[in-house]
Amino acid sequence: MSRFVSLFSIVLACAFGCGQPKATEPVPQKAADAPGPSKPEAPTPSGPKEPGPADPKKTAPTDQKGAEGSVFKLTAVDLAAEIKKDRKAAQTKYKDATIELSGTVRSTAPVYYAPGSSIDLASADPFAGVLCTTKDVVPPETLARGQTVRVRGRWSDRGPVLADCVVLERGPDTAIRTTAEQIAKDCAGEMDKVREKYEKRTIVIKGTVAAVKGDPNVPIIKFVELKGDGQTVVECRFGSSDQESKLPDKYKAGDAAIFVGELTRVEKGRFVVGPCYPVQSSDPAGKK
Repeated sequence: MSRFVSLFSIVLACAFGCGQPKATEPVPQKAADAPGPSKPEAPTPSGPKEPGPADPKKTAPTDQKGAEGSVFKLTAVDLAAEIKKDRKAAQTKYKDATIELSGTVRSTAPVYYAPGSSIDLASADPFAGVLCTTKDVVPPETLARGQTVRVRGRWSDRGPVLADCVVLERGPDTAIRTTAEQIAKDCAGEMDKVREKYEKRTIVIKGTVAAVKGDPNVPIIKFVELKGDGQTVVECRFGSSDQESKLPDKYKAGDAAIFVGELTRVEKGRFVVGPCYPVQSSDPAGKK
Protein backbone atom coordinates (compact mmCIF):
# COMPACT_ATOMS: atom_id res chain seq x y z
CA MET A 1 0.00 0.00 0.00
CA SER A 2 2.79 2.35 0.86
CA ARG A 3 4.48 1.56 -2.47
CA PHE A 4 1.29 2.50 -4.28
CA VAL A 5 1.00 5.84 -2.42
CA SER A 6 4.60 6.72 -3.26
CA LEU A 7 4.11 5.88 -6.92
CA PHE A 8 0.92 7.93 -7.01
CA SER A 9 2.72 10.91 -5.49
CA ILE A 10 5.42 10.73 -8.17
CA VAL A 11 2.79 10.66 -10.94
CA LEU A 12 1.06 13.78 -9.50
CA ALA A 13 4.32 15.64 -9.21
CA CYS A 14 5.19 14.98 -12.86
CA ALA A 15 1.70 15.97 -14.01
CA PHE A 16 1.85 19.40 -12.37
CA GLY A 17 5.56 20.20 -12.24
CA CYS A 18 7.48 18.42 -14.99
CA GLY A 19 8.21 20.37 -18.28
CA GLN A 20 7.67 23.84 -16.67
CA PRO A 21 10.72 26.17 -16.66
CA LYS A 22 11.94 27.31 -13.34
CA ALA A 23 10.73 30.78 -12.36
CA THR A 24 14.28 32.08 -12.08
CA GLU A 25 15.50 30.85 -15.47
CA PRO A 26 15.18 33.40 -18.36
CA VAL A 27 13.29 32.33 -21.45
CA PRO A 28 15.83 32.24 -24.33
CA GLN A 29 15.19 34.72 -27.20
CA LYS A 30 16.22 34.73 -30.80
CA ALA A 31 19.17 36.94 -31.74
CA ALA A 32 16.96 39.15 -33.96
CA ASP A 33 14.60 39.84 -31.10
CA ALA A 34 17.30 40.68 -28.59
CA PRO A 35 17.27 44.40 -27.67
CA GLY A 36 20.51 46.39 -28.00
CA PRO A 37 22.03 48.40 -25.21
CA SER A 38 19.79 51.24 -24.19
CA LYS A 39 21.01 54.82 -24.96
CA PRO A 40 21.21 57.20 -22.03
CA GLU A 41 18.71 60.00 -22.18
CA ALA A 42 20.20 63.45 -22.94
CA PRO A 43 20.10 65.67 -19.87
CA THR A 44 17.76 68.60 -20.06
CA PRO A 45 19.77 71.86 -19.85
CA SER A 46 18.81 74.01 -16.93
CA GLY A 47 20.17 77.30 -18.37
CA PRO A 48 19.04 79.33 -21.41
CA LYS A 49 19.70 78.03 -24.89
CA GLU A 50 22.65 79.47 -26.82
CA PRO A 51 21.51 82.02 -29.44
CA GLY A 52 21.72 81.01 -33.07
CA PRO A 53 23.12 83.24 -35.84
CA ALA A 54 21.75 86.80 -35.73
CA ASP A 55 19.12 87.82 -38.21
CA PRO A 56 20.48 91.03 -39.83
CA LYS A 57 16.96 92.23 -40.55
CA LYS A 58 16.20 92.17 -36.83
CA THR A 59 19.51 93.45 -35.46
CA ALA A 60 20.27 96.17 -38.00
CA PRO A 61 19.19 99.63 -36.87
CA THR A 62 16.62 101.30 -39.05
CA ASP A 63 16.24 105.06 -39.09
CA GLN A 64 13.38 107.28 -40.16
CA LYS A 65 14.78 107.41 -43.68
CA GLY A 66 14.84 103.66 -44.27
CA ALA A 67 18.58 103.06 -43.93
CA GLU A 68 20.12 99.83 -45.15
CA GLY A 69 22.21 97.92 -42.64
CA SER A 70 23.69 100.24 -40.06
CA VAL A 71 23.64 103.35 -42.26
CA PHE A 72 21.39 106.26 -41.31
CA LYS A 73 20.28 108.28 -44.32
CA LEU A 74 19.00 111.82 -43.86
CA THR A 75 19.56 115.42 -44.88
CA ALA A 76 22.05 117.79 -43.29
CA VAL A 77 19.15 120.10 -42.44
CA ASP A 78 17.34 117.33 -40.51
CA LEU A 79 20.49 116.24 -38.67
CA ALA A 80 21.29 119.82 -37.67
CA ALA A 81 17.74 120.21 -36.35
CA GLU A 82 18.09 117.04 -34.22
CA ILE A 83 21.37 118.26 -32.76
CA LYS A 84 19.96 121.69 -32.00
CA LYS A 85 16.89 120.20 -30.31
CA ASP A 86 18.76 117.70 -28.10
CA ARG A 87 22.45 117.09 -28.69
CA LYS A 88 22.68 114.36 -26.02
CA ALA A 89 19.82 112.45 -27.60
CA ALA A 90 21.51 112.74 -31.00
CA GLN A 91 24.77 111.44 -29.53
CA THR A 92 22.98 108.45 -28.05
CA LYS A 93 21.10 107.72 -31.28
CA TYR A 94 24.05 108.02 -33.67
CA LYS A 95 26.97 106.88 -31.49
CA ASP A 96 29.37 104.69 -33.52
CA ALA A 97 26.94 104.84 -36.45
CA THR A 98 27.60 105.47 -40.12
CA ILE A 99 25.60 108.38 -41.51
CA GLU A 100 24.85 109.28 -45.11
CA LEU A 101 24.04 112.95 -45.53
CA SER A 102 22.54 114.80 -48.46
CA GLY A 103 22.85 118.54 -48.52
CA THR A 104 24.09 121.76 -50.08
CA VAL A 105 27.72 122.88 -49.81
CA ARG A 106 28.52 126.07 -47.92
CA SER A 107 32.28 125.74 -48.29
CA THR A 108 35.08 123.28 -49.03
CA ALA A 109 38.67 123.66 -47.87
CA PRO A 110 41.80 121.52 -47.58
CA VAL A 111 42.90 120.60 -44.07
CA TYR A 112 46.64 121.25 -44.11
CA TYR A 113 47.47 119.95 -40.62
CA ALA A 114 46.17 116.50 -41.56
CA PRO A 115 45.34 114.73 -44.82
CA GLY A 116 41.82 115.45 -45.96
CA SER A 117 39.39 118.33 -46.40
CA SER A 118 36.50 119.95 -44.59
CA ILE A 119 33.06 120.22 -46.16
CA ASP A 120 30.50 122.49 -44.53
CA LEU A 121 26.88 121.64 -45.39
CA ALA A 122 24.06 124.16 -45.06
CA SER A 123 21.40 123.89 -42.35
CA ALA A 124 18.32 125.96 -41.53
CA ASP A 125 20.59 128.28 -39.55
CA PRO A 126 22.42 130.57 -42.02
CA PHE A 127 25.29 130.99 -39.53
CA ALA A 128 25.86 127.33 -38.67
CA GLY A 129 26.23 124.27 -40.86
CA VAL A 130 27.06 120.59 -40.52
CA LEU A 131 30.81 120.10 -40.68
CA CYS A 132 32.26 116.97 -42.28
CA THR A 133 35.93 116.03 -42.61
CA THR A 134 37.16 113.67 -45.31
CA LYS A 135 39.86 111.01 -45.32
CA ASP A 136 41.32 112.22 -48.60
CA VAL A 137 41.79 115.72 -49.98
CA VAL A 138 38.80 116.98 -51.95
CA PRO A 139 40.10 119.68 -54.34
CA PRO A 140 38.14 122.82 -53.37
CA GLU A 141 37.50 123.70 -57.01
CA THR A 142 35.60 120.41 -57.50
CA LEU A 143 32.93 121.06 -54.85
CA ALA A 144 31.54 124.58 -54.94
CA ARG A 145 29.23 126.64 -52.76
CA GLY A 146 25.58 125.92 -53.53
CA GLN A 147 26.35 122.54 -55.10
CA THR A 148 24.40 119.50 -53.91
CA VAL A 149 26.38 116.61 -52.51
CA ARG A 150 25.95 113.25 -50.81
CA VAL A 151 28.59 112.14 -48.30
CA ARG A 152 29.05 109.21 -45.97
CA GLY A 153 30.96 109.26 -42.68
CA ARG A 154 30.87 108.26 -39.04
CA TRP A 155 29.31 110.21 -36.20
CA SER A 156 31.80 112.15 -34.10
CA ASP A 157 30.94 113.32 -30.57
CA ARG A 158 33.66 115.96 -30.71
CA GLY A 159 34.90 118.23 -33.45
CA PRO A 160 33.12 117.82 -36.78
CA VAL A 161 29.71 116.21 -36.84
CA LEU A 162 30.93 113.58 -39.32
CA ALA A 163 34.48 112.26 -39.67
CA ASP A 164 36.25 110.05 -42.24
CA CYS A 165 33.77 111.12 -44.91
CA VAL A 166 33.82 110.12 -48.55
CA VAL A 167 31.98 111.97 -51.30
CA LEU A 168 29.48 109.61 -52.92
CA GLU A 169 27.76 111.97 -55.33
CA ARG A 170 28.05 115.53 -56.64
CA GLY A 171 25.32 117.64 -58.18
CA PRO A 172 25.78 120.07 -61.11
CA ASP A 173 28.78 122.40 -60.87
CA THR A 174 27.96 125.83 -59.40
CA ALA A 175 31.41 127.46 -59.48
CA ILE A 176 32.18 130.56 -61.54
CA ARG A 177 35.20 129.70 -63.67
CA THR A 178 36.78 132.80 -65.13
CA THR A 179 39.99 134.77 -65.68
CA ALA A 180 41.52 137.79 -63.95
CA GLU A 181 41.11 139.74 -67.21
CA GLN A 182 37.38 139.01 -67.32
CA ILE A 183 36.93 140.07 -63.69
CA ALA A 184 38.71 143.34 -64.47
CA LYS A 185 36.34 143.96 -67.38
CA ASP A 186 33.33 143.26 -65.15
CA CYS A 187 34.66 145.73 -62.55
CA ALA A 188 34.69 148.48 -65.18
CA GLY A 189 30.91 148.45 -64.99
CA GLU A 190 28.48 148.90 -62.10
CA MET A 191 29.59 147.51 -58.73
CA ASP A 192 26.11 146.30 -57.87
CA LYS A 193 26.12 144.03 -60.91
CA VAL A 194 29.59 142.75 -60.01
CA ARG A 195 28.41 141.87 -56.49
CA GLU A 196 25.28 140.22 -57.82
CA LYS A 197 27.37 138.05 -60.12
CA TYR A 198 30.15 137.00 -57.75
CA GLU A 199 28.94 137.22 -54.14
CA LYS A 200 28.37 133.94 -52.25
CA ARG A 201 29.84 131.95 -55.10
CA THR A 202 32.94 129.79 -55.41
CA ILE A 203 35.24 131.54 -57.90
CA VAL A 204 37.98 129.72 -59.83
CA ILE A 205 40.34 132.33 -61.32
CA LYS A 206 43.05 131.78 -63.89
CA GLY A 207 45.63 134.51 -64.39
CA THR A 208 49.24 135.66 -64.46
CA VAL A 209 50.98 136.65 -61.22
CA ALA A 210 51.78 140.37 -61.10
CA ALA A 211 53.22 140.45 -57.57
CA VAL A 212 53.36 138.65 -54.22
CA LYS A 213 52.81 140.95 -51.23
CA GLY A 214 52.23 140.98 -47.50
CA ASP A 215 49.43 142.83 -45.76
CA PRO A 216 50.97 145.94 -44.11
CA ASN A 217 48.45 145.73 -41.26
CA VAL A 218 48.66 141.96 -40.72
CA PRO A 219 52.14 140.78 -41.81
CA ILE A 220 51.27 137.09 -41.52
CA ILE A 221 48.61 137.54 -44.23
CA LYS A 222 49.96 137.40 -47.78
CA PHE A 223 48.31 137.79 -51.13
CA VAL A 224 48.98 137.31 -54.81
CA GLU A 225 48.01 139.98 -57.32
CA LEU A 226 46.88 138.76 -60.73
CA LYS A 227 47.15 140.93 -63.82
CA GLY A 228 43.86 142.49 -64.84
CA ASP A 229 43.46 145.34 -67.31
CA GLY A 230 45.76 147.86 -65.67
CA GLN A 231 42.81 149.51 -63.93
CA THR A 232 41.64 146.78 -61.56
CA VAL A 233 43.83 144.60 -59.34
CA VAL A 234 42.60 141.06 -58.67
CA GLU A 235 43.87 140.20 -55.20
CA CYS A 236 43.95 136.60 -53.95
CA ARG A 237 44.47 136.47 -50.19
CA PHE A 238 45.54 133.39 -48.20
CA GLY A 239 44.86 132.17 -44.67
CA SER A 240 46.98 132.85 -41.59
CA SER A 241 47.86 129.27 -40.59
CA ASP A 242 51.50 128.24 -40.91
CA GLN A 243 50.78 126.13 -43.98
CA GLU A 244 48.48 128.64 -45.70
CA SER A 245 50.71 131.66 -45.10
CA LYS A 246 53.53 129.90 -46.99
CA LEU A 247 51.49 129.15 -50.13
CA PRO A 248 52.08 132.56 -51.83
CA ASP A 249 55.86 132.06 -51.48
CA LYS A 250 55.67 129.44 -54.20
CA TYR A 251 54.79 132.10 -56.80
CA LYS A 252 56.67 134.93 -58.47
CA ALA A 253 55.79 137.57 -61.02
CA GLY A 254 55.06 136.11 -64.44
CA ASP A 255 53.90 132.70 -63.18
CA ALA A 256 50.64 131.27 -64.50
CA ALA A 257 48.31 130.41 -61.62
CA ILE A 258 44.81 129.23 -60.84
CA PHE A 259 43.24 129.98 -57.48
CA VAL A 260 39.88 129.19 -55.89
CA GLY A 261 38.12 131.31 -53.28
CA GLU A 262 35.16 133.58 -52.58
CA LEU A 263 34.61 137.29 -53.01
CA THR A 264 35.31 139.18 -49.77
CA ARG A 265 35.46 142.78 -51.05
CA VAL A 266 34.99 144.67 -54.29
CA GLU A 267 35.45 148.35 -55.09
CA LYS A 268 36.63 150.44 -57.98
CA GLY A 269 40.09 149.21 -58.94
CA ARG A 270 40.12 146.28 -56.48
CA PHE A 271 38.58 142.81 -56.45
CA VAL A 272 39.52 140.72 -53.38
CA VAL A 273 39.09 136.94 -53.12
CA GLY A 274 39.81 134.86 -50.02
CA PRO A 275 40.66 132.63 -48.42
CA CYS A 276 42.32 131.31 -51.56
CA TYR A 277 43.73 127.88 -52.35
CA PRO A 278 45.91 126.87 -55.30
CA VAL A 279 44.32 124.72 -57.98
CA GLN A 280 46.61 121.89 -58.97
CA SER A 281 45.52 121.81 -62.59
CA SER A 282 46.64 123.25 -65.91
CA ASP A 283 43.10 123.24 -67.28
CA PRO A 284 42.17 126.80 -68.36
CA ALA A 285 38.77 126.38 -66.72
CA GLY A 286 40.33 125.31 -63.46
CA LYS A 287 38.65 121.88 -63.52
CA LYS A 288 40.27 118.69 -62.44
